[in-house]
Amino acid sequence: MPGGGPQALETKASIKILHISPEVHPLNKVGGLGDVALELPKALIKEGKADAIVITPLNELASENIRRNGLSVRRIQDFCVPLEWKCYKLSIYELSWEERLKIYLIEGEDIEKSPPYPERGNPLYDITFPLFCLGCIESLRRKLLAWEPDIIHIHDWATCFVPIFGRFHKFYRNIKLPPIVLSIHNIAHQGIYETDVIERWHLSSESFSINYLEYWGKVNLLKGGIQLSDALITVSTSYAEEIQEAELGFGLDGVVRANKHKLFGITNGIDQERWDPSKDEEIPFRYSRDNLEGKEKCKERLIQELSLERDIRKPLISMISRIVSQKGFDILIPIIPEILSLGCQLVILGSGDPKITSTLKTMEGKFPSSYRFIDRFDEPLSRRVYAGSDFLLMPSLFEPCGISQMIALRYGTLPIARSTGGLKDTIKDISDGGWGFLFKGYSSEELLQSIRRAIELYKNKQEAFKEAIKRAMALDFSWESRIDLYLKVYEKILGGGINP
Repeated sequence: MPGGGPQALETKASIKILHISPEVHPLNKVGGLGDVALELPKALIKEGKADAIVITPLNELASENIRRNGLSVRRIQDFCVPLEWKCYKLSIYELSWEERLKIYLIEGEDIEKSPPYPERGNPLYDITFPLFCLGCIESLRRKLLAWEPDIIHIHDWATCFVPIFGRFHKFYRNIKLPPIVLSIHNIAHQGIYETDVIERWHLSSESFSINYLEYWGKVNLLKGGIQLSDALITVSTSYAEEIQEAELGFGLDGVVRANKHKLFGITNGIDQERWDPSKDEEIPFRYSRDNLEGKEKCKERLIQELSLERDIRKPLISMISRIVSQKGFDILIPIIPEILSLGCQLVILGSGDPKITSTLKTMEGKFPSSYRFIDRFDEPLSRRVYAGSDFLLMPSLFEPCGISQMIALRYGTLPIARSTGGLKDTIKDISDGGWGFLFKGYSSEELLQSIRRAIELYKNKQEAFKEAIKRAMALDFSWESRIDLYLKVYEKILGGGINP
C-alpha cells in the first residue's frame, strides 16, 4: 500500500466513494449489479474504512418499488442539463430510509418513463443514460451531495458517460472530476450507438477516434469508459483473465489487454446477514450448519407448494436465473428428460427470453410430477427454492461472477456448474474435498455427467453429502472479506495513480 502500513490505515477512513449505478436494490434492481451497488457501499461503511453514497436513476421501476416498499424521497434541487440542443429539466432526490447508506436518485421526464435498460431502437436508448450521467455531474458541480467524493466508482457501460462527458462534453469538459474506477460486470453489454450521437451529446470530434469511442464505425461506450477510467475492476479474478481473450472479450479483448496495467479482479461477495437461513423469515423453517433438520423440512414444504410428487428421498435440483442464452439453456433443455429419468425433481425459476421460456413451460405437461417452471422473478420464492433444494444448476456459457452459487452455498445447496469466471473462483469440486460439481466443456454431455455425479453422492453417500453441505455453509463470501481489496485499488489511485 502506498505510504506504508500505519499511515495508509489511518487515511482509509477518510476515503469518500461515490457509486454511480444504473440499478440498485431495492429500487430498480434487474440483476446481480443491483445487489452489488447496495451491498459493496454498505460494507465499506460498516467496516468504517471508507464512506460511500450511491446515485441511481429514478425510473419507472424505482418509482414503483418506492411505493410498494412504503419508502419516500426528499427533493433536493431542480436544474437543467444540455442534451440534443435542448435544456432538460432534472431533479435530484434523497431516499428516506433506515439504512446508513445514502442513496440519491436523478429524475427527469424521460428518465421517469424509462425501463431500467431501454433497448436499441427505443428513442429513450439515446437519452436516458446520458441524461442520468449529466445529472450526476451537475449534482457534483453544484455540490448537492452529502460530501464531495475522493473517487467516483461507476458500474458497467451505462455509467461510462461520466468519464466521457468529463473529458469531451462541450459544457462539462472543464469540470475537474475525481479519479474514476470502472467496474465491468459483463463485458458483453457495451452500449453501441450510431455516430450521430457525437453531435447530439455535444461531444468534441476528438472523442470519435480509435483511442476512445470509435468501434467498427460506431460509438462504443464501454470502450470509452475502459480507456478513460483510472482503474478497472472485474467482478471475479478469473473474469479479469478471460476478458483479455478473444473468446470472452466480445471484441474488446485488445482494448482490455492494452489497459491490463490498471485491471484488477475482485470476486463479488454477498450480504451474509441478508442471506442467512438461520434468520430468513421468507423460508418456512430456519436451520444452520449445526442443525440441518430445517432444511429437510423446507424441501418437503417446497415440494408441496409446487405440487410435485411428495417424495423427499428424490434429489431436488433447481435453477434460479435470468432466462437468457448465456445461462446455458441450450445445453440444458435437450437433456431435461434424461435428467428426470435419473430419479430426481427439477425446478426452474426465472424470466427472460420468450422463446426459451415457452419451451421450458411446454415441458411441464410431459413431466407433471417431477418438473416445474415458474416464469417470473420472485425473491421470496427464490429463497424457499434455495432452502428446499439439494443442488443448484449453473451451466453458464460464461459467468463474470455469479451470485446464485454463493447464496446457494450459504443455504447448504450444492452447485452443479460450468468451470468459468466467478464460478470456478467460488466453487471447489467435490472430488478435491470441495462443495460442488464442476465441468469444463460447454456441452450437454459434460453437464449430464456432473448431474450424475451429484445424484450418485446424494443417493449412495449420504454422510459425504451432508459433510459437503457443512463445508459449503462454513464458507465466507461476505463483502467484509473483500473490502481491503477494493481499498487497495482506491489507495493506489489516490496515492499517485496507476502507471503502465
